[in-house]
Amino acid sequence: MKLYYEDKYKRELKTKITDIFSEDGKCFIRLEDSIFYPQGGGQKGDRGYLIIDGEKHNIINAIKDENYNSVLMMEDTINPKYINANIDCYLDWNFRYKQMRLHTSLHLVHAIIEEVKGSKLDYPLISTIEDGFAYNKYDENSFDLSILTELEDKFNELVQTDSQVITYPDTEKGNYRYWQCMNYIIPCGGIHISKLSEIGKVKMETSHKRNTITIKISLE
Repeated sequence: MKLYYEDKYKRELKTKITDIFSEDGKCFIRLEDSIFYPQGGGQKGDRGYLIIDGEKHNIINAIKDENYNSVLMMEDTINPKYINANIDCYLDWNFRYKQMRLHTSLHLVHAIIEEVKGSKLDYPLISTIEDGFAYNKYDENSFDLSILTELEDKFNELVQTDSQVITYPDTEKGNYRYWQCMNYIIPCGGIHISKLSEIGKVKMETSHKRNTITIKISLE
């Protein structure tokens, strides 16, 4: 079960290993249930660790398999004898929470530009989330640069509110999800905070060069 969608604030879990395999020199683990979000949509995969038979084993990344399920990339090799073993899972919450806040910030930036512009905006050329900062890159013809001052003011106003952020699955497309805040809806399968006030204090930087506009959000 994808518990990272059912309860995105869940940090610990007792579950069972269903598979252990190696690929390209790395050890991977599948779990019966998972709190670890797999990398996708610009958002990095979760990190953390497992306690297996009393020993700690670090997770260096979580990725999607062919069925869009979370697979854990391990720092060390795990003995296949632990398939079907009961284990304890611990999420690197600080890393995850930064990703959630930044991911929501990028969507909010896009929504505000559309509102100020008064029309739809093409998706960013690049939308990337790192550990502590994130940015959207747009074609320079996407909107007038004069919007940027109003963008920052509106962003700072909204992140002081408790406007709700909702994510939900498509009723017909099994692996398709949406992000919704206020009247804005965007297709997104990522993990987000529940209300805008959780974003907290940020620094916004904008630049215009090489025919692109970059809007960078850094957490403070």
